Formats: sequence, structure tokens, C-alpha cells
Amino acid sequence: MAISQVEKQEIFNRAVKVIEKILHLDREKDFKKSTKIDGDCSFSVDLGVDSLEFMDLLAAIDREFKICMKVEKAVTKKTVNDLVAYITELIENIHD
Repeated sequence: MAISQVEKQEIFNRAVKVIEKILHLDREKDFKKSTKIDGDCSFSVDLGVDSLEFMDLLAAIDREFKICMKVEKAVTKKTVNDLVAYITELIENIHD
């Protein structure tokens, strides 16, 4: 079952909220290197995420979306859009 554009936007928004929470980011304050999380943000370059923080983030995403990402595939995701596409793929597979 294909996910609509509205549902994809909702997945993106929820993922960004998890990222902000795990990385202790506050949209109202200047944080790390980026002032706004967008789809093209690189976890390592723009958000300064190290490998341990990324693993924490993946665990939080799993809980938020009730999915089970394969770590070896998830760690290849370099940007927010890459991760959201993977989340969307997993959610689509659940509904098939």
C-alpha cells in the first residue's frame, strides 16, 4: 500500500521531533551547526551527530514508529531524508 504525500510529511515531522528530542535541540535557540532541521541535513556534518548518538536516535525512531530498522542498513543513512525514506519503506512493508 502506497503512502500518501500527507502521510510522508507526517512521518518527516515525527522523525524531526524525535531527532530534536534525542539531540536535545531547541528550535527557538541556536544549536550545533544548523538552525533548522530539513531533509538535506547531514547527521554528521550539519547536526554533529556521533555514532553513539546516531544509535540512540535509531532506537528512538524504532520506538516512535513501532518498527525495527536493520542497524547495518540504517547506519548507511546520511541525511534526514535518507532516514525518513527508510522509515517510510518499512512502514509501507508493514501495511502490505
